[in-house]
Amino acid sequence: MKRLSVYRLLLASAAALGAPAALTQQVIGGGSTLPAEYYGTAVGSGILTNVPLPGFAPYVPVGCGAGHQAFFSNDSMWLGLPAGTTVDYAGCESSVTAAQAAGYAANSLSIFGPLIQVPVALTTVSVPFNVPGLTSLNLTSQQLADIFAGNITTWSAVGGPSQPITVVYRLDSNVATEMLTRHLNAVNSAAIPSVSGTFASVADVSGPNYVGASGSNAVVSAVTTTPFSIGYVSPDFVASEDPTKVATINGWLPSAASLQLALQDVPIPTGGARANPLAWGINNPDPTAGYPIVATTNLIFSQCYANPIDNARIRSFFNAHYTGGNDPVTAYPLPSVWKQAVWDTFYALVTPLSIGNPDVCNGIGRPS
Repeated sequence: MKRLSVYRLLLASAAALGAPAALTQQVIGGGSTLPAEYYGTAVGSGILTNVPLPGFAPYVPVGCGAGHQAFFSNDSMWLGLPAGTTVDYAGCESSVTAAQAAGYAANSLSIFGPLIQVPVALTTVSVPFNVPGLTSLNLTSQQLADIFAGNITTWSAVGGPSQPITVVYRLDSNVATEMLTRHLNAVNSAAIPSVSGTFASVADVSGPNYVGASGSNAVVSAVTTTPFSIGYVSPDFVASEDPTKVATINGWLPSAASLQLALQDVPIPTGGARANPLAWGINNPDPTAGYPIVATTNLIFSQCYANPIDNARIRSFFNAHYTGGNDPVTAYPLPSVWKQAVWDTFYALVTPLSIGNPDVCNGIGRPS
């Protein structure tokens, strides 16, 4: 009880808005490029870098794989930062794998405390199109899979003009491709036989109807300048709720409501499952309702941090975000029941999984 009282006092002191100068230690991490602006790549520009709290260091967008490598090996070189810098967290739309969780348990559990993965916000993939004379495009998931697989090659097959379809795909490995192929594989594995972040590994792109582009901006540019084309991109690069610009899938456009609806069948972890970081990686590749290409952007932390200011900053983020205090209006927020579950499990002091719990973190934690 004495440790808990001291802990509460320390957190209250560090988190007081009147004492920002005391919060000199910064929380460092990075990962997926998709949510970079949302998290904040400059001081004060995102939900992690808001000042004075949570006041994380600017998020480093290097890709999911590099972010995970940096965190699990505590190697800042993966983030392009000086050697010896502690990596406190990572961001990724791909859930932690069983192998990663097992490796953490073997190598880091005893010194950093349990691994924590939490969903932060919903994200999706929009499907921009450019078909002269067509003011809207409603496709089924099956049709979308056949178009990207090259099985449907003319717009007349989906209610458009008698013109060949040009498919614009990402040349680089990326999360948007992984999210798209996860859904298309779930609904039509004959057309899209596997899930991958590299589009050319799941479809034969050698034909003249495929145009490759590197990066989201290049995809949007290629679709805009190529008549009778279709592509895919993260929603912040297009007018994602404008049916004249992006395709409706199964009757749905991407929106906060339609993405939340797509998660209605995903169970919230309860009981012993709450301690399993994999249980918090929301995944529903073929929902029964709502916009069907949906995922979450996730953050991974350790439960314990040696520096109490790191603890204070991270707990400040959990409290602000999962009570709705720092969700930008442009974001696709988690359903409120998921936010409450995360707050109850990883913030409330009475739970064994709360960040910085002194009964777990006594003398251990990620270093400063």
